Amino acid sequence: MTSINAGISPVDRVFQLRLEKKAEEAGRLAMAILRTDPHHHEAALFLAQLLVDQGRGAVAGMALARVSEAFLQRGDLPSATVAAKLAGAADEDVRTLLSEIAKAFGKGSPRLQDGTSPSPPPLPKDPGADPAVAKLSGTSLWDQAEKVLGLFLQGDDSMPSGGAVPSLPLFSSLAPQELVALLDVLEIRDVGEGVFAIRQGEAGENAFVVVRGMLKAVRDAGTAQETVLAALGPGAIVGEMALVSEAPRAASVIAVEGTRLLVASRHHLETLAGKIPAIGRELGGFCHGRMLSNLVRSSPLFAKLAADEQQDLITHFVTRSIGAGEVLIHHGSEKGNLYLLASGAVQVLGR
Repeated sequence: MTSINAGISPVDRVFQLRLEKKAEEAGRLAMAILRTDPHHHEAALFLAQLLVDQGRGAVAGMALARVSEAFLQRGDLPSATVAAKLAGAADEDVRTLLSEIAKAFGKGSPRLQDGTSPSPPPLPKDPGADPAVAKLSGTSLWDQAEKVLGLFLQGDDSMPSGGAVPSLPLFSSLAPQELVALLDVLEIRDVGEGVFAIRQGEAGENAFVVVRGMLKAVRDAGTAQETVLAALGPGAIVGEMALVSEAPRAASVIAVEGTRLLVASRHHLETLAGKIPAIGRELGGFCHGRMLSNLVRSSPLFAKLAADEQQDLITHFVTRSIGAGEVLIHHGSEKGNLYLLASGAVQVLGR
């Protein structure tokens, strides 16, 4: 059976090799990519991360700071944030890097533009074998990696600065200082093909932002009733209802290929919201809107409504938590409310 990863790009292969703990092989391929394309920011990021893994952060940190800025100019907040955090692990000033990201993407930024999409990464090229590094290993390999990143740093940055960046749900509703605080608590997590990021039925403690790779949302995974609900690629926010609801996960989310995520834990966000109430308000409003939008779109009752009519309808709903045994509608009553069931179950009883 052919693997879903059979046709992945060279830089995706670098990521996969690192996931498989084949650091030297990953390093050789990353250097070969940079030989073919000296401005390949993804390859520079992974090569720098491999050096940080080896405890060699000096040149790597500077390269990661450069990469973070490049991703920012590309309009890719998740990737810029990852690069900034990795640079911080190499003793660069992560707070300054995150502040630059927040100034570009935060509320009130003159660079924000609705409908703008991040610039795509460069098309993959086959780097071929690099005889200069093919036989290197150990210290000599990582010495060469630092030289390659040194050349990357000496090159002219190929990304124009100051252009428009996309206005992003949740992130762009926060003022820059609030957005810095939110980005600061996100953590990087890499998962391999087939790994569950979320399991149906379990309590939810985290939400995720997809940085690279692909996830699928699946109901009843591994059973005859398995249903794929959605494919979730870079930029997708996943599992956010865990941050505002005690309900168990309604579906599983599984990595289709090697995938990099930014993780927001309920604990960190609750602590942050206690210190900065605006973050709690915006997060609650975002999750409320996403929940209602999903419910209205998936309800057969509203399927024939136009998109703008569905959006108008959403504004009339409010969130309500119902305890076990509580009566929603009394038999014979002439007035009542319309309910959309977000989670849990109800029982309809006649007399």
